[in-house]
Amino acid sequence: SAPILPLASFADLEAYLDGLGLFRMQPGLDRISAVLEHLGLKRPPFGVVQVVGTNGKGSTSTILASLGRAHGLRVGLHTSPHFLSVRERIRVNGAMLGEKTWLSLGNQLLAAGGNTLSYFELVTVLAVMAFAEAKVHLAVMETGLGGSFDATTALEADMVVFTPFGLDHQAVLGPTLRDIARDKAGAVRQGKPVVSAVQSPEAQEEICRAAQEQHAPILSLDDSHTVPTSNLNLRLPGAYQKDNAALALAAWRGMKETFGKDWGLS
Repeated sequence: SAPILPLASFADLEAYLDGLGLFRMQPGLDRISAVLEHLGLKRPPFGVVQVVGTNGKGSTSTILASLGRAHGLRVGLHTSPHFLSVRERIRVNGAMLGEKTWLSLGNQLLAAGGNTLSYFELVTVLAVMAFAEAKVHLAVMETGLGGSFDATTALEADMVVFTPFGLDHQAVLGPTLRDIARDKAGAVRQGKPVVSAVQSPEAQEEICRAAQEQHAPILSLDDSHTVPTSNLNLRLPGAYQKDNAALALAAWRGMKETFGKDWGLS
């Protein structure tokens, strides 16, 4: 049933989200695209990097956001899942939004057609609204599931970053690694650069095919994007985090080349 607006408290917004069902899916991008268009945020007023993959999405997104902040940018970070509170999913310069901000944005969104959205779609749009209000320079958007029809793909993005693909969500994305890779590669945008981690041959083929179809340049991960193994403390456990850091570094350098002048970076 439609919520009684305006919602009176953050607890009411949480209850509304819980009622949508955290894992209830509604295929297609029409609903979220329509709401973003209505809000004037389909092309956000900031740089957007979408991070797609199976493994390392959260770490790569967090490291990339940290690189932007270290260079003086105001950065929005959208991740999932959360552990204790949905507020963990949206951060501006590393800080979660206050409950009052969530409530205010939630009421604005529900009044603008947000009551048609799924849980993940609603939180994604709320993140974009929050980042626009905070006047971020850059938003790093982690996908939830797949690529072709993930809510974050409804946004126009300036770069797509692919972390390693594996067998995940096979009931939705398809039974084989190639099926999954084809869906995730569907996030490639027309003419926008792609950065990818080392992939299996079939996953790499799907990324290259999508990039060729969309005339999207692929920025390679060369030796300049390796990270030192000595005196390095990423504060993240696991040797594979160095690979995530190298991927984030490649993405950051690509974004800097594209937007450095706009952001006042030399």
